[in-house]
Amino acid sequence: MQNIFHHDIIKALRIGFEFCKKGLLEDQILKCLLRLIIGFFDLLEGFSKGKVLTLQTNKQVRKKKKKEKKNAKRKTQQQEVEELNDFIEKDEQDDEEGDFLPDGQKQKKKKKIEESQEQESQIQHENQEDEDDEEDEDEDEDDDTPQFQERKYTLQSEFAMLADYSIIDKVLYLINDEKILYNSPEVNESVFKYLNKIQTLLQAEWLFYQVDFLWVIQSVLSNKEVNMRIEHKKLVDFFKKIVNKLFVKIEENKLLVVEMLFRFTDFQLKNSILSNYQDIESKQNNELIETALEDDNDILEEQSKKWTEVEDRALIYNYETFKNLENCYEQLCLILNGFRSYDKQPLDVKKRIKYFKLHKNKFTAEAIFKDIYQNSKVLQQYNYNNYIIKKKVSVEKAIYKLIKMIQNKDEYKINFTLDEFKLFIEQIFINFKEYLFYFEEFFKKKKIFYFKTQIKKKRISIIY
Repeated sequence: MQNIFHHDIIKALRIGFEFCKKGLLEDQILKCLLRLIIGFFDLLEGFSKGKVLTLQTNKQVRKKKKKEKKNAKRKTQQQEVEELNDFIEKDEQDDEEGDFLPDGQKQKKKKKIEESQEQESQIQHENQEDEDDEEDEDEDEDDDTPQFQERKYTLQSEFAMLADYSIIDKVLYLINDEKILYNSPEVNESVFKYLNKIQTLLQAEWLFYQVDFLWVIQSVLSNKEVNMRIEHKKLVDFFKKIVNKLFVKIEENKLLVVEMLFRFTDFQLKNSILSNYQDIESKQNNELIETALEDDNDILEEQSKKWTEVEDRALIYNYETFKNLENCYEQLCLILNGFRSYDKQPLDVKKRIKYFKLHKNKFTAEAIFKDIYQNSKVLQQYNYNNYIIKKKVSVEKAIYKLIKMIQNKDEYKINFTLDEFKLFIEQIFINFKEYLFYFEEFFKKKKIFYFKTQIKKKRISIIY
């Protein structure tokens, strides 16, 4: 198996998944592609593991042969050294008895002593070299050799080419909407192996943290029949682990719930996002501290712009959630758009945050909020009362208008649609019950003794 061979197969499998559509030929092509992926990677893993085992066994056999040869050499050398030492000891004893030997014999003894010392030093040096070689061979036998690492990492990179959002979506499609109950055992086993390789081989559980993927996982876990069958136990346990890890991540990073709506194809980008935005938070706080030293003219301009109580309350409530994002002000603008505040820009939101001192403390912002709106409630009530009085004055004009409409009709019973009557009420008065009270009082003054309103089937009848 060459590199060119399995590279071409993986490229062909990826192209096949890209062109294969959901529901094509009752998903037979999709199932065959998935089973082909699992079979191919099982062969690839077996091939790589077998190679590593053969390398290790060959090294062990060679090491045993070398040890036997070296041990034999050591024994012979040690025997020679022992014989020389015995001979030297005998010569020393002879010297003690009489020191009358000629100079030639003394020189021979010195040479023998020097030769024995050299042999001992050589043996020690060879023993040290052998020990060093044994340590190097032991290190080569470990699983972290460069060859083994290269094989393992190439296997991960090859499978990473097939661990894509589009491919995962099509694989999960095979078990969605109770399809898992009608699939063959081989297909369900292939789905489990593919998803399990993403977790074990790539360690990329973050690929499953998507709303559409979690929807499929929830449908499988909530199906009672799937949970009761033994053949689906491995897949159910796998999905439970994914969900448990997801909630652990959510406790660490609250904004992961927002990130589920987006696709992150880069592993480093996803890891940086899952790290609680510490760098982004420090950068955001520095920007707010710098802008806090601006002139007071900005605050006066901010007060001149109209902010409602609902908008300010929403701003204070949601700032803690989105303050760690780079586009914090844009996200808050989107929330304010839900209250039909389309005139608010990110710069306006930034100034309002500074006005409430939200970047310092939430409690100070709430205190400023109470001072603004509780003190102005009396003024608001006064304005509301004036508004009601003006509406009451306009009631009689509206009733005159209704009488003219009735007089133009020949019948004594006039029907209005509910939508038309709602529009008419908006012109007369805010509260429907109060309107009817003034309406009846006016007709009594005009000596119209029988007046009644009926509401039946979303139609309003006025009888007099």
